[in-house]
Amino acid sequence: MSVARVVGPVRISTVGGVPHLLIGKDGSDSDQIKFRLCDCEFAYGDFRDEESAALKFDGFLVVGSKKGDTLSLFEMKR
Repeated sequence: MSVARVVGPVRISTVGGVPHLLIGKDGSDSDQIKFRLCDCEFAYGDFRDEESAALKFDGFLVVGSKKGDTLSLFEMKR
């Protein structure tokens, strides 16, 4: 399990003929998350296990692949 904070646009692009969810700015100097969207399921829910997280974040989107990879997208409360 790893956690990363990336700020930037969220978009979908095809990389090598495979659809990917891209989060963050393009460019070699910026952080970016690339997540393959093949065989994925999307769920909206609240899987936060700490009460302090509920105070900082609104609900979020979970993307899970059949390979077992999971990507959770949180929205910061304002």
